[in-house]
Amino acid sequence: MVKFKKLVLLVASIFVLLYLINGESCDRQMVEQIEMMDRHDCQKPNLDVLLAQYIKDRAVVEVKFSDGSSVTSNGSQIPPMMEQPPSNDGSQQNRTVHMLKIDGIDDEFLVLCDNDYEGGGWLVIQNRFKGLLDFYRNWTDYKAGFGDINEDFWIGNELIHQISKEKPREIHFLLSDWEDKTGVAKYSGFQMGGEAEMYALKSLGSYSGTAGDSLLRNVGQKFSTKDRDNDAYEGSCSHLYFGGWWYDKCHLANLNGKYVKGAVSDYATMMCWSSFRGFNYGLKTSRIMVRY
Repeated sequence: MVKFKKLVLLVASIFVLLYLINGESCDRQMVEQIEMMDRHDCQKPNLDVLLAQYIKDRAVVEVKFSDGSSVTSNGSQIPPMMEQPPSNDGSQQNRTVHMLKIDGIDDEFLVLCDNDYEGGGWLVIQNRFKGLLDFYRNWTDYKAGFGDINEDFWIGNELIHQISKEKPREIHFLLSDWEDKTGVAKYSGFQMGGEAEMYALKSLGSYSGTAGDSLLRNVGQKFSTKDRDNDAYEGSCSHLYFGGWWYDKCHLANLNGKYVKGAVSDYATMMCWSSFRGFNYGLKTSRIMVRY
């Protein structure tokens, strides 16, 4: 990272000189040059979003990095900004979109990263805050992912497997209700199996947080969808609870269930986390993030 920052600083300094000669037309050139050096993961700069700005009265370029630090073309080091909590409504404030390249896979993946929450480096694998997208989907949809990276989405089971197969990852479940109460369930060692293992929840590690644990009992369970019944129940949990999840007999959490507002008479069919607001309450937002 240090070498990368020095390289960015050198490029930025060159473009300051060009700016003094040619004016504002160099702005876009500088951004494009630095973007070519982007390694496409959640810890590297994406300057369309993270900023490459001229401080014109001093002819100084400031480049901000996703770890919160930044450098300027006059050699000064700027300390990281104070951490800011994620917005309660699930919107994309303080988040950036990247193309993620995984070793051994030809394709690149469009992903949403959160670089402010708890030190940064978080990849968002599920986001729900608008409620317009149906999560009662088939196996193929959950494997490939669905939705809009700027709105509600599931990033895809295959990608989740790929980013967790080498080692266990931290995973956080950030929740809020319709009274704007928030909670988080944190697990220290998440791993998800591949398709041959039915995308099983292989491990979670230890729990901490404020939302309560509603998932550890599901460790070892395979992923189920409306057309793939892999749960431990005699019927289909996915059919009963309208989602795709690591159901057993059936769940204590259903974050891919129906999107409904607040307290309802239906039991456990909605987007819920039972240790946070119970089985008869539809949450306002859910965001699942893995440290990558």
